Amino acid sequence: MKNLLDAEKERAALVPPQHRDADQVLGGIRQKLNDGIVSKKPRADFAGAEAALEKARADHGSYVAMANLLAAYVQAGRDTTALETAIAQALGIAVQPVQPVQAPVQAQPQARAQQPPA
Repeated sequence: MKNLLDAEKERAALVPPQHRDADQVLGGIRQKLNDGIVSKKPRADFAGAEAALEKARADHGSYVAMANLLAAYVQAGRDTTALETAIAQALGIAVQPVQPVQAPVQAQPQARAQQPPA
């Protein structure tokens, strides 16, 4: 099939655009591409792969939109708990209650007993 596609491109480059429909050689190559000489399975596989790619793009786009919305919430200083829960549910992740994070308490350094210089 690749050879036929290459031959079609080469012949189309040689024939002026206004004469391509009338060119018998180019017409024969195109006929072979469209007829049963070339297996239809690669075309079906390609169409299936193309559909899967479009679905992945659509899914990916929604994930990017959710991440951008979350970033906007964070930049605006808004509470993101409800949005994070909605995103987790959309992704199919089990939502667990989140405990607020508290800053660790730092121990005060103890004053060392000063010893008189010897």
